[in-house]
Amino acid sequence: MSIIKDKIKIHTHEGYGDILVPISAITPFVGNRIPLENEFSIKIENEVKDTFLTVLEAHPEFIDVIMKVHYIEGEDVLEGFKSNCKSIKVDWDGDIEIEDIKIIYNGLEYDNGSDIPDDPGRWSSFEFKIKISAGINSTAQTLESVLTLIGELVEEKIRLIQIGEEPYLYVDPLSITVGKDGISPLIYIESNDDWQIS
Repeated sequence: MSIIKDKIKIHTHEGYGDILVPISAITPFVGNRIPLENEFSIKIENEVKDTFLTVLEAHPEFIDVIMKVHYIEGEDVLEGFKSNCKSIKVDWDGDIEIEDIKIIYNGLEYDNGSDIPDDPGRWSSFEFKIKISAGINSTAQTLESVLTLIGELVEEKIRLIQIGEEPYLYVDPLSITVGKDGISPLIYIESNDDWQIS
């Protein structure tokens, strides 16, 4: 039978005589940003006879992105992010009209770039989401932007794609008489796409 204390697993917690006891982290790559120390006691007849210290090595700061491309409409929540950073700032560049970005952790929204409450990355990696508020793409063009997720020492990039609407064209009037003086009324053209007259 094993014993687990703060992400360290002692695979055999009792025995007799001489034995080698395996010790491991509860999972590979716990993601803790700082070393985690634990003290274990060895008892004989409920009296502590010795102690030993384990140290779970720190994991370098990271941001893990599962999907590198996301399709968005207007307001969307992007999922599939993991990190151990103290704070995450998202910069953007491109054609999509992004109005605001929030970081969602543990079901709550936080301002872009602010510290994650209680700094969970000290102890292990954590999952987070990104909430994007963007204008609707009313054109027939596909718009793209690049988001850069920035920690203190690392950054990752993802691509956003915003599909446009179906192209339309409205012309009024459809028949125009040009007067003998060479003057005619204007023609009104309404469209969400590029157009040419030939």
